[in-house]
Amino acid sequence: MSLNIKNATVEQLARDLTQETGGSLTTAIAVALEERLLRVRGPGECVDFAAIAKFQAELAALPRVDERTERQISDELWGES
Repeated sequence: MSLNIKNATVEQLARDLTQETGGSLTTAIAVALEERLLRVRGPGECVDFAAIAKFQAELAALPRVDERTERQISDELWGES
């Protein structure tokens, strides 16, 4: 699959971005389009489930520093202990 850019300014912007980021033209264009879609669609329209899953895994891997149960913490916070 190909994309033929016939605008010198657009091509130069893409090349400038690749030099700044060290990425490829494909990556530069893909990221720019994804970011633009996020702005156009607004929050909540495009959810990055892979990023959410990665974040959840990172949180789950953290050491537990409080041995109380979630219920015990909630009760304490709400004055029900």
